[in-house]
Amino acid sequence: MMLAALYEPVMAWCMPSISWSVRCHRPRQRNSSACRRLRLAFPLRQALAHMVERIESDDLGLMVTAINIQHEVGGNLSEILETISNTIRERVRIKGEIQVMTTQQRYTGYALVGMPFILAVIISVINPGYMSEMFQPGWPMFIPIGALIMIFMGFILMRKMIRIDF
Repeated sequence: MMLAALYEPVMAWCMPSISWSVRCHRPRQRNSSACRRLRLAFPLRQALAHMVERIESDDLGLMVTAINIQHEVGGNLSEILETISNTIRERVRIKGEIQVMTTQQRYTGYALVGMPFILAVIISVINPGYMSEMFQPGWPMFIPIGALIMIFMGFILMRKMIRIDF
């Protein structure tokens, strides 16, 4: 996916003999701004940096950095891009695995939050007098209010523990 976004700027650097009309014939592509900048004789580094600013992708930033380093130092661009594409694929796979693991924990949290309410309904159906004692005026009313506050705080704490920023 990101390789397609960098194809034309890379080809512009690798094969200067191909005309710009052939390389930049799709104005709706995201990298048309980079092609336009290259046509206006902006340096490759500046055109790619502008593309990274517009698209705001860490993967694209990684590829542009590698292309810029390769442009200055030299080397095998295809090997560098292949390594980066493998890295990006592996990162996407790991993000998917993390999402699956955190989803399981999130649903466990939902079950733990819902369990007291379900048990309260079951106990109310089995023995209505038992639960009605907690809803009497006075200090017994603090029991369900305290329970709701603690359930809410536990739910927020579980959400914070499960959240993983990529």
